[in-house]
Amino acid sequence: MLRKNRLFTPGPTPLLPAAQTAMASFAMHHRTASFRDLFSRVLADVKDFIGTKNDVLVLSCSGSGVMEASISNLTSPGDKVLVLTAGKFGERWRDLAKAFGCSVEVLDELRHKLKPDVRAVFVQSTESSTGARHDVKSIAKLVRSAGDTLLVVDAITGLGTTPFDVDGWGLDIIIGGSQKALMIPPGLAYCGVSERAWKRMETAKAPRYYFDLRKERKAAAKGESAFTPATSLFAALGAALEYVREMGEGDLAAGRAALISRAEVVRSLLPRNSADGDSIASWTRLRCHRQGIPRIVRRRGSKRPGRDEGPTLSYRPPGLLRLSRYHWSARRSRARVVRRDYQAGGVRRRSEKCARSVC
Repeated sequence: MLRKNRLFTPGPTPLLPAAQTAMASFAMHHRTASFRDLFSRVLADVKDFIGTKNDVLVLSCSGSGVMEASISNLTSPGDKVLVLTAGKFGERWRDLAKAFGCSVEVLDELRHKLKPDVRAVFVQSTESSTGARHDVKSIAKLVRSAGDTLLVVDAITGLGTTPFDVDGWGLDIIIGGSQKALMIPPGLAYCGVSERAWKRMETAKAPRYYFDLRKERKAAAKGESAFTPATSLFAALGAALEYVREMGEGDLAAGRAALISRAEVVRSLLPRNSADGDSIASWTRLRCHRQGIPRIVRRRGSKRPGRDEGPTLSYRPPGLLRLSRYHWSARRSRARVVRRDYQAGGVRRRSEKCARSVC
């Protein structure tokens, strides 16, 4: 029996039940006609999910694997690259580029650093560690004006939650991960690759083998991966993409837009700063029990406020309970919600009635 676990993390996210079932029931060799059909269908759906006409690849690795592939396939030792960082995963771009012998400059402002000798710019669309979102459209406009400089975007937490015009903005590589908006376990990473990037790969001198994207492109044209893929995860990915298609009433692009729209609605309701200027990164939507008791809540990216400084959010949008801090305590099948309202002069704690819970 499959059990549904609650994950209160930015990723991996809770698993889609249809994807769990697909993984549990999947048994197929990766060099058969049946798997080639699945592989080709998944690649076509991933292309629609990203929203690009460029070639797409799906690799059996974490998102960091395709980040490394972007460095090794596009650069040569000694190349000058720029890294825009807003947290831990921006620092990963820096570390990867240094590992492959690039001359790395880390910065938080791009305009005056773009020179003709810069070979590539690496950036996150959204930075999980801090909750920051980069203005990818404006960054892309600057990079395209620099001539041959390539732009690589880690959109592992962005694809499915943030709008992108991949081809219109001129993103050379955009990277996604299976464990975020697509709601399946970690282990697959996907990317869209522009023709400018494919051309650069022919002259790049950095060493590569497993992450040689040219091998993957050649194999993908035959409906295969260059190496043994995570077959059950491909089945899960196919199920997840079908779920997104159903959200769009048969149109996968419309389903992607629906995912993004939901994320943007919640984002528009969030406070940007607390009373003392600390950033409040994100809250999840509260799914409400029919008695009005919230079933899910997650807060990340903000400090616990002191007794005199924390904000109490007073709005009550449709479908959301009041967004203050919640503490859960569970005993058997019952849960008690304890709400803490932080107000100047002290903390008021109020216990709500107990209610049956399926958390």
